[in-house]
Amino acid sequence: YNVRVVLPASMGAILTLKPITADYNSIGLEILHLLMHILVGEAWFYSLHHMLRLKIFNKFHKKHPEIPNTGGLLALYARPLDTIVVNMGSMYALHAMFGISALQLFIVGSYAIIHMVLQNHFGTVSKSPFQLHHLGLKTMDKLCKTRAIRADSE
Repeated sequence: YNVRVVLPASMGAILTLKPITADYNSIGLEILHLLMHILVGEAWFYSLHHMLRLKIFNKFHKKHPEIPNTGGLLALYARPLDTIVVNMGSMYALHAMFGISALQLFIVGSYAIIHMVLQNHFGTVSKSPFQLHHLGLKTMDKLCKTRAIRADSE
């Protein structure tokens, strides 16, 4: 549902409200936008995802981590609000604020697929689905000193 309906509909709405106006920008601007998407996107996702694991919000979020299989496309098994706000929110917000080129949309979309679907939700590292499933958050866990909290919640 999220892949076939929610993502295309939300992306269509965002691009209708603020259309892409350039196929590509200068190399410097493209690199700057890419770095913004990676840095802001990681912090955005980490912060919101960590917040949703708190007891007060977990009833809305628990649909996603309840699946022990950590296969790639199951990264999008979540409520539509999670998909739009948590997974795609930073991309939508950055586009609304700064506008992105068609090339940047392709690069960021490709990065998101590789990072989220293939890297963070693929392979076997541990018997704990939560640790395996959120492998990519290690950097943010180290920065925010939340690794111990995550280990306790598994």
